[in-house]
Amino acid sequence: MLCRLDVLMYLKEFRERLNLTQRELSDILKIAQTAIARYENDKVKPTSTVLLKYINELNANPNFLFLEMEPHILSDVPKLNNDSINLLNE
Repeated sequence: MLCRLDVLMYLKEFRERLNLTQRELSDILKIAQTAIARYENDKVKPTSTVLLKYINELNANPNFLFLEMEPHILSDVPKLNNDSINLLNE
């Protein structure tokens, strides 16, 4: 079951910290550029699956995405494996 989180997100700030365009980010995460624009403009809340892509593909710090707490990237934290991702999606 996918969950939509009703919290303020700092997705645009995160993308800008990485010096990526929305198009470049969409290519990395395999998400439509229009979806990224909607997330960043708070038109649509991302699903937990989308947030996991930010965390797993870009090593995003969840504390930054939700609370804008530094650091924005978790450099030494291992990525979630598929079993952990499946548990989060249950």
